[in-house]
Amino acid sequence: MKFILALIIFAFLIFFPIHCSNPYQPRSFSRAIAVMPNGEYVCDSGRDTIDIWCPYNNKVSASLRGHRSHSVTALVILPNGNLASGSMDCTIKIWNPNLEQNVALMRIIRVPGDEINALALLQNGDLASGTKKAKIKIWNPMNGTLLRTLTGHSLSINALVCLNNGFLASGSRDKTIKIWN
Repeated sequence: MKFILALIIFAFLIFFPIHCSNPYQPRSFSRAIAVMPNGEYVCDSGRDTIDIWCPYNNKVSASLRGHRSHSVTALVILPNGNLASGSMDCTIKIWNPNLEQNVALMRIIRVPGDEINALALLQNGDLASGTKKAKIKIWNPMNGTLLRTLTGHSLSINALVCLNNGFLASGSRDKTIKIWN
């Protein structure tokens, strides 16, 4: 059934391509993008800035600053609607993007000496980070507690995704993809 739906969507996009007449142009190339529950987009927009913008009117509704002059490399929306951002400044930041009450930095998770390359939300609500030093760290995003560290790659981890069965897949510069339970 999913295959048929995917085939219908693919055929529709071929015959009726979506054109963006007024694309958002960040200040620098983007390494990360996410979609908020309200439909707004979040993307890194430069070395230390994260922009939240509305695709319908192409306006930035908030700019988050707090990472230290290093590239934001990963963005994930948490189950409670908060935003997690990972950066080359060796931190994961948890933001409350409630725009009616101003965006607030809720928590900083420090990963001393290890740049964050990737983030993924696990099915149980925990947050996985992939690092330059080839480690996957599992965090409780509500209190910032490190729950466990997974090792097995030999080079930096650049991609993480939670699979439908709840397993975590990691991609590394060591040219391997590993599946974790």
